[in-house]
Amino acid sequence: MIKSVLDRFKIKLDLVLYDPTNFVTNQGYHQDNQLAKHGNSKEKRFDKRIVNLSLLTSKLDNIPLWHQTYEGNVHDANHFKSTIAKITDFLKFLQYDLKMLTLVFDKGNHSLEAFEYIATKSLGIITSIRKSSHKSKLQIHNREFEFVTLRSNKQVGFIE
Repeated sequence: MIKSVLDRFKIKLDLVLYDPTNFVTNQGYHQDNQLAKHGNSKEKRFDKRIVNLSLLTSKLDNIPLWHQTYEGNVHDANHFKSTIAKITDFLKFLQYDLKMLTLVFDKGNHSLEAFEYIATKSLGIITSIRKSSHKSKLQIHNREFEFVTLRSNKQVGFIE
């Protein structure tokens, strides 16, 4: 169905956005419950069980392409490293050349395994960095960055 929508409306997938989030539930403990677990609630509601949700969307029009719900006690980076292969398989199923795609995700998804897998697929990425993981990058002088101006007139620096 998604392939038909993308084709019919000529939606180009050169940039896709990935973001996990979670939401609080009021579910009590149930032995058979596989999703609602105590975890790191983005709402800081550590007294409640949460369910995690990861979502992949197109940049243009934010069309949902793929999602997965998963246990509330799973950290985003652990989920991402076990899910990146599913995401790339899905994009290949949609008949997109991974070398022509860029995946955007935040630093909460960083893991060595995910980066190693992405490198084998030649998938372009845009991500933020953790200060603690990339201390050498913090020593780079501003003159070495390339800058772009966003629609908001904010300037963002980057290094390839």
